[in-house]
Order: sequence, then structure tokens, then C-alpha cells
Amino acid sequence: MAILVQLRTGHAQLNKHLHRIKRSPTKTCPACRREPETVHHHLFRCKAYNGLRQLIQKEHRHDARSAKFLLSNPDAFPTLFRYINGTRRFMDVTGPMKIPEVESRKHARQ
Repeated sequence: MAILVQLRTGHAQLNKHLHRIKRSPTKTCPACRREPETVHHHLFRCKAYNGLRQLIQKEHRHDARSAKFLLSNPDAFPTLFRYINGTRRFMDVTGPMKIPEVESRKHARQ
């Protein structure tokens, strides 16, 4: 779950942050090579991940556009972690992320 804190704070192993701390020669996204690789870009804008992002949108609809929702709501974590694993961007740091089994609060109320 450390990756959640890193993504929330903007201190994740993404090129914009790594470039700022002199750990990457470029701030450009290695997947699309078009924009600086920020948390926002990684989660919402990178065209290389559009297919993966559709899974989040299908699962969470409007909430899929909210970083606050994705990074702080336990109901979003399984889908978010599948997305992160699918991008393979953090594999060197975290290895494959274990997908949490979280019972949705919506289902728990029923």
C-alpha cells in the first residue's frame, strides 16, 4: 500500500518526480513519450494505457475520473491495482501488486 501514499503525494517512481530528484534523465512518460509522466498523466491521460483505463471507467463510472476516489476509497483499490499491474510501470519497485479482496460497502449494506 506504500504505492498509494507515493501516488497521493506525487512522490511515486514516475519520471517527473525521478527527474526532479536526479534519478531520471527525462521527465517524459516512457509509455507514450508525449507528456511529463506525472501521477495525473499516469492515471488519466497516457494514451498508452487507454485500454486499461476503460476497465476502471467501466467499474467506477464517474468516480473513475477522481484521483481522490481512486487513491483513497478501498472499493476502488482492486480495480486500481489491476490497472497499476497492467501498466507494469512499478514492477521494478513493487513487483506485482496483490489485488486486495475488498467487499464493497454497497454490497455490505444489502
